[in-house]
Amino acid sequence: DPDESDYFYVNDLTRRSENAEIINVSGTQFLVDFSVFTPYPETLLGSSRMNQYYRSSREEYFLERQKHVFTAVLRFYTNDEELLCPPCIPKHVFESELEFYGLSSHYHKANSA
Repeated sequence: DPDESDYFYVNDLTRRSENAEIINVSGTQFLVDFSVFTPYPETLLGSSRMNQYYRSSREEYFLERQKHVFTAVLRFYTNDEELLCPPCIPKHVFESELEFYGLSSHYHKANSA
């Protein structure tokens, strides 16, 4: 069983949140307060479509995705930061990942200004 130090927290409040859930992104576990997703019901993370990725045997959501992109996605949700492609990820891969998460329109809106 993973130790609490094995998780990446969105912020310190997540540890105490009743809405906190584990999202495992290709082996990296993130403890996330799901209430940050509710303002975005049109996205994967903000919708019930996320339920298809829940593994009850491990009590976590599992996504076989790019963890560096997921970190950028979390920054968007939690800090209202612009979606920025990490330097280690090709732009076409980043855009494909954003499409998976349902965030393409937020990325293109920010980059067309």
